[in-house]
Amino acid sequence: MSLSFSLTKWYMDVVSEEGETVIVYAASVDFAALHLHYASVIHSRGVRVHATASLRKAMPALDGGTLAWSSRALETKGTWRAEAPGTKETILPGEGSDEPRVEWNCVMPLARAEVTLEGGRVVRGLGYVEELRLNVAPWSLPIEELRWGRFTGEGASVVWLDWRGPHQKRVILKNGLRVDGVVEDRSIELGEDEARVQLEEGHVLREGALGSTALAALAELYSVLPSKILSVTERKIVAPAVLEQPFMTPVKGWAISEVVKWP
Repeated sequence: MSLSFSLTKWYMDVVSEEGETVIVYAASVDFAALHLHYASVIHSRGVRVHATASLRKAMPALDGGTLAWSSRALETKGTWRAEAPGTKETILPGEGSDEPRVEWNCVMPLARAEVTLEGGRVVRGLGYVEELRLNVAPWSLPIEELRWGRFTGEGASVVWLDWRGPHQKRVILKNGLRVDGVVEDRSIELGEDEARVQLEEGHVLREGALGSTALAALAELYSVLPSKILSVTERKIVAPAVLEQPFMTPVKGWAISEVVKWP
């Protein structure tokens, strides 16, 4: 008999013009009889990366086109204001309430963001917000590899999500609208309008098995978590990038992308 599982995970980020990066995660998890909250902050200045995490509740509040988040435990707060409308996609369809379902909400493909970190440092720039909801445990997903990323520049955004494995699903959004395309290691080709996002050399924000990175704060629960999820590997980078479009001036900005692989 499989144990019940549900997850609501928010992802929020901001990158300054100089490339200083802040990523915020906030999640609520129900697994069997356990109810957990999780929050983490990744802060990068050049190659220096600092990460903190907490198991105290710190979920964001969305009011119209403004999202606010704060964590006393992490002494961090932020505000995101939408510059473009978002969209929702069902990544894994579940026809019935008991069937596996994954819903991806690209809340703000492009936002103006400001985050105040522990110690009072403020990072301002363009940002991005998404929400993920699933009723199936991540270690049970029909997937072998996930490629995800987002590009933001003045007046432009591109978001990509590419599931590879038994259940294949690719979603690419340009300025909030669905387009066809191909996801490659350093470029995202955008279908009929012959546009593309080209990523330059970046630096690593987080790399390794989830048991030693994203899930490190849950070490006390390792005994009840399947080893498969602890062995999932991720590589997340931030890099300068440019959106190239025929007959238009290239848009320079920043991309955050990741590759996640299931064992």
